[in-house]
Amino acid sequence: MATTAAGTPYVESSDLVANYPGVSLALANHIDGLDGGKVLQVVQGVSTTATTIASTSLTDTGLSATITPRSASNKILVMVEQAATSSRSANTCSFSLAILRNSTVIYGNDQPYEEQLIVIGATSVNNRTRYNRKYLDSPSTTSPITYKTQAAVETTANAGQLVCQLGAIESIIILMEVAA
Repeated sequence: MATTAAGTPYVESSDLVANYPGVSLALANHIDGLDGGKVLQVVQGVSTTATTIASTSLTDTGLSATITPRSASNKILVMVEQAATSSRSANTCSFSLAILRNSTVIYGNDQPYEEQLIVIGATSVNNRTRYNRKYLDSPSTTSPITYKTQAAVETTANAGQLVCQLGAIESIIILMEVAA
């Protein structure tokens, strides 16, 4: 947008925008430049450290990432791909996977045990899979936030356990700050 010697903006014919008849290019850029819905930053956390979960209480899986929101009104999109392996000498290994903001569960919990890995036969069999979770969080803060995953098994009977990142298989958490 052109300006006068006094700094007052004015519209020139070269500033007109086809989709905004009679609107200056600078104003159109301002309208299009409103931050709502834009991704402001992306943070990734990766874990390849094997972590055994042999508890009926939620336990850290070793996967986490920290982000500091630019505005308290912005949202954080949390995307998790958790590598998991079960081992149990019975029919199934049921477990839960939760996402936490600092120490607060924001997605999932330890009840019900919604995930199952099938164990074939009466001997211990390892079953590998990847569990994907997505959650749009409204943390209402500009302080650093650590997002992490925790898991719990339904029972430890028959050697029921879950191993995250067994064999250095990657688990990934991606945090995206989205402007309000």
